[in-house]
Amino acid sequence: MVLVFIVNNIKKIIDKHLNEGAKKYNVSVEELKEMAVPEFHLERGEKTIEFDDYKLAVCIEGSKVQKQFYKPDGDAMKSTPSHVKNNTALNNKLKSLQKEIKEIQKVYAAQKQRIDNQFILNRTWDLASFKKYYINHGLIYPIASKLIWYFKKDGMECQAIMLGGSWYTVENDKVDWIDETTEVSLWHPVNATETQIIQWRKRIMDLEWKQ
Repeated sequence: MVLVFIVNNIKKIIDKHLNEGAKKYNVSVEELKEMAVPEFHLERGEKTIEFDDYKLAVCIEGSKVQKQFYKPDGDAMKSTPSHVKNNTALNNKLKSLQKEIKEIQKVYAAQKQRIDNQFILNRTWDLASFKKYYINHGLIYPIASKLIWYFKKDGMECQAIMLGGSWYTVENDKVDWIDETTEVSLWHPVNATETQIIQWRKRIMDLEWKQ
């Protein structure tokens, strides 16, 4: 009972600060949450860190943050290089990075949940905001790029997914009318026909996408 009380109090404090911040920047609470998501220097969910001649690749795959060391010749390694382990500066750098990876994993999981909630909140975005906080965001890209989105503009509308930097319908037709005047929202099975749901399910399975 005491724990519940403490949790509720913490939530109230967080909500209070969020509301104050939203007013300060003249945005909604959800927009403020988007603005606050760190990118961790990731590009499309990936980054490479150099350890002298060795490289450590960090990438988000599915729901996990993966890391892989590579030799100077580019071959993958099964474990941490001895050169890194035996060098104090490099070993400390690795320890710091390992802490960051845990933080990336934590924030990534929280963002997946936040984005799931956007449909319930009936959120819509202009294209510029959608690109900034979702498609072009280093941490969010792996999530946003594997979701179905709904686009609407001047009486035209479609459901589409991103493939190779372009948008395609479930029939694999390229959508060429999306521009800065387009409104974007999350697609959800609740608003789809049974046929559309079946088509999208097959399309996602064919692409072997996993979240």
